[in-house]
Amino acid sequence: MEGLSTHTNTPSLSESYGECIQSFRTFLLALSEKDSCVVRLKQVHLPEILEEYGRTKIWGDQTKADLPARARGSLDDTLRHDDELKHLVQGILVRLRALLGQGK
Repeated sequence: MEGLSTHTNTPSLSESYGECIQSFRTFLLALSEKDSCVVRLKQVHLPEILEEYGRTKIWGDQTKADLPARARGSLDDTLRHDDELKHLVQGILVRLRALLGQGK
């Protein structure tokens, strides 16, 4: 029972991926505002950020990270027996979301 409660506190890869995509959208919206200083001062290049967003969306589609955790063939389903890789992917998604939040 203890192991079960630990897993319920950890978001699925699908949930983490969805949060990253939402954070990316929020970041892009902030950059798209007319008075965005970082874009106006050319400290950030919006086309490059859009390209990274596209790459993240493609990765999510190709790995099936965009599918619900319990869906057959989802990234969560594929990695259900590989805890090391699952934790690595989870860590990357958590870091990405944190960086996008800082950027906003």
